Amino acid sequence: MTKKLRKRCFLHRTHIIIWILCSVLLFILECKCDDKKDEWIIELPETKNPTNINQWAVIKYSSIKLRQEPVAKAKIINYMPLGMIVKILKKNNQLKNFNNDIDYWYYIDFEGEKGWVFGSFLEVFNNYEEAEKRCEKMILGEDN
Repeated sequence: MTKKLRKRCFLHRTHIIIWILCSVLLFILECKCDDKKDEWIIELPETKNPTNINQWAVIKYSSIKLRQEPVAKAKIINYMPLGMIVKILKKNNQLKNFNNDIDYWYYIDFEGEKGWVFGSFLEVFNNYEEAEKRCEKMILGEDN
């Protein structure tokens, strides 16, 4: 091979290497930019009516707000006392952040009034009897 041909091959390889490095760099930068844009949202179907799944909950704290909508600034319908047993009518299908807690909003029946309460204020049970036992322990101060 002549010097001229060797030099041309060297330049050609150099250009290919530079092109590959630039492509890899652009790919890495593009991936990092996309990570910042993406938000992870977990969407689940709403739970079935509790007459089928029979879910109940006990209010874990005193004076918990029953809200008209599943948002923190929604109108307050009523306040619920510690240990109150409520029937779950449905569960919102997206996890939400409320006061740095991640949970679902639940649509409940509180003594005939229907409204929303955030899940971190509830202890959920699959049957009324379990909820009733937990309620008694809370009221009698036998929390474990």
